[in-house]
Amino acid sequence: MLLRRALDYPPLQRMIKLELSHAKEPVARDAAMELAEFLRGRTQPGELLGPAPAPVPKVRGQYVFHLLLKGSTSRLRELMQGLPPARARLRIDPDPHSFVGLLED
Repeated sequence: MLLRRALDYPPLQRMIKLELSHAKEPVARDAAMELAEFLRGRTQPGELLGPAPAPVPKVRGQYVFHLLLKGSTSRLRELMQGLPPARARLRIDPDPHSFVGLLED
């Protein structure tokens, strides 16, 4: 629990995983980078992790990239409002069970 407290991980904070996917890897990567840039302009240090390729980077012909947001429920709601349209499919996973790959630098 001390590590979770130090890193502001659940249950002390909430998390949202943003998953972008597309049949073309450059489109998925660029969409993830664009979304990250948009969010970086709105987040504080430590609230945004990624983008990073998914642990399994290609699933059913789709390249997948992840971003992870963490914060209080109200803060995450605020960050999620006004997201720009993505050029890739955007899947939002509140309180994800897995975010392997985003924690590796």
